[in-house]
Amino acid sequence: MDHHHVPTVLSDRAQPNFDICVRQRLAIDVDYNKTQDYNFYTTKRAFMVKHFSYFHRPGSVRYDVPQAQLPFGVNAVSSAQETGEKSTWSVLFMNNQTTSFEMSLQVSCRGGKLAKIVETTNENDWKNVSPLPEAKDGEVVLTVPNESLVTAQFTC
Repeated sequence: MDHHHVPTVLSDRAQPNFDICVRQRLAIDVDYNKTQDYNFYTTKRAFMVKHFSYFHRPGSVRYDVPQAQLPFGVNAVSSAQETGEKSTWSVLFMNNQTTSFEMSLQVSCRGGKLAKIVETTNENDWKNVSPLPEAKDGEVVLTVPNESLVTAQFTC
């Protein structure tokens, strides 16, 4: 295989996967065969890896978040991890829309509490949200900003 043809795989012809995995998360010059700009530029979306590596640790159990419960253009991943007598439940929202939305979450365990919310937005790389929203009747309402990654972590 000719080395010069390998980069053409990452072109606009691979639109859906390319947009999700590369262009919106990491910036590269898609015309680098012409421009010779082979530099790799990280963007705010590269912080998705940090959300996964920090909150959704190896050994965690993934739980389904039904797409029907989420607005169009929003995806979510949920996982739980046992650490001794405690368990930690994390949910990551990936909002690709240009509008914000509110999400109501039911605390999944008795005595559970919201421990942390981290946001990655166009303005902030890694922002610890403070103050945390209050849980009412076992439910927490989160605001998920437009074009953001938001992880909520609960402890039980």
